[in-house]
Amino acid sequence: MLKFSANISMMFGEEENPIKRMQLAKNAGFGAVEYLFIYDMSLDDLDRESDNVGVEWSVIN
Repeated sequence: MLKFSANISMMFGEEENPIKRMQLAKNAGFGAVEYLFIYDMSLDDLDRESDNVGVEWSVIN
């Protein structure tokens, strides 16, 4: 079975906050997310929030 991840850099643009985008991805049925251009975000915060939301990271660029 194919598994897809949501690129939250490109998807769910109605929400500016990447952490809230993770929840939108989870609500849309994705089990994993990827994020580009993460240079201004704390990886510790993103890791903690992904655990809280229940999604895994597939790509961090």
